[in-house]
Amino acid sequence: MSMVSYPPISACLSLTRAISRATSAEDIYTAALDALALALDVSRASVLLCDADGVMRFKAWRGLSDTYRDAVEGHTPWTADTRDPQPVVVSDVSKERTLDAFREVILAEGIAAMAFIPLVSTGRVIGKFMLYYDAPHVLGEDERQLAEMISAQVAFALERMRAEVSAQRGAPAIRPRCRGHGHVGSGSLESGRHLVGTLRADSRLRAGHARQLVRELRQDHPRRGPRPRAGVDSLSD
Repeated sequence: MSMVSYPPISACLSLTRAISRATSAEDIYTAALDALALALDVSRASVLLCDADGVMRFKAWRGLSDTYRDAVEGHTPWTADTRDPQPVVVSDVSKERTLDAFREVILAEGIAAMAFIPLVSTGRVIGKFMLYYDAPHVLGEDERQLAEMISAQVAFALERMRAEVSAQRGAPAIRPRCRGHGHVGSGSLESGRHLVGTLRADSRLRAGHARQLVRELRQDHPRRGPRPRAGVDSLSD
């Protein structure tokens, strides 16, 4: 009996497959943006990582101008010492006072709401996803958990890739420490309060999709081939 396609499950399955085939950080960035688009129905998103100098910089993006990226690069709501950082959501940019310094450029980009999703390794920030919305948007709990699920998988894959690159160079892997540049305060923000959990759905439905996921993973024979590219920058930069 065939089962109805479930986008979040499909997104996570596609991400797992893509990461298993990845041979570069750019492959992981592309897989992450694809998963965010499919699971959360966002057309604009970005991946930023902390570089060796501690500044969080764009590594991949979709639907963002050079002007916008140059203006906001380095901004992060967390510091290097933030333990177990949580997602931060700005449901209406026009009302968020802590974004006053960036409001003009954000609104000029046609962004009315945004979400900061941390990429975390061993409890510390190594980067972030950014989700952008054209209209005010309150991120639901299901969306929040999906974003965290994807970020956890991507963070693990990027740290593994970093370690492999360092091993090939004969040097120890050093995790950059992020420096905070600006902050996003309270007010209209909604802080994430839950760690990655199961999708909120009927338990029988989730069990059925989980069995389907296992079957597809066992039967999958990945094929190498061209994959769509976003704007990207190298992990080693």
